[in-house]
Amino acid sequence: MPDWVASERAKYNRIWSEKGGAYGASSPEEIFLMSRIPPAELDDLSRWLIVGGGSGKGFRRLQAMGINPCVVDISDAVACRYPAGAFTCTPAHSMPYEDDSFDNVLCIDVIEHVPPDFVVPSLMEMKRVCSGMMWVQARCAPSVFEPDLHLTVRNHTWWCQTFESIGECVWTYRDNLDEGAGIRCREGIQ
Repeated sequence: MPDWVASERAKYNRIWSEKGGAYGASSPEEIFLMSRIPPAELDDLSRWLIVGGGSGKGFRRLQAMGINPCVVDISDAVACRYPAGAFTCTPAHSMPYEDDSFDNVLCIDVIEHVPPDFVVPSLMEMKRVCSGMMWVQARCAPSVFEPDLHLTVRNHTWWCQTFESIGECVWTYRDNLDEGAGIRCREGIQ
């Protein structure tokens, strides 16, 4: 494992132990992105992976739709939020799954927490384990919670080019956390 993994795991173990579920609030953009998922992808037979489980809100939202997703997160402090067998502690660039293990991958406000040199490898790893669609959202601004949380702070052009280089991926990005901040999505997703 790269050196940064241990320090990031320790940082997020501290954050999740101190703040619990208070951190990682659902955003209007998260709800927007999840509302664009076609109903056919939300049947109880579809296999979903959530990259960056954190607070567990995305997991609970998918469970409410009848889906029992698997979850990966760099922090093992969040394992208690998930049923046995649903959670794996691992970084996004190195997941222990076979190719095409999941029909869909959901990664909301997580990829910017990865160091710049590991963004594309992490996205490629998500693509490797996904036989269907990747649903990814990134923020373009530093975190308002703690200054060193977003390791990759880039403008929307950089994120768009990065996402487009990956291929089939529905993506959005947030310019900032201000009320009314714009969100842009791949063409064809309204």
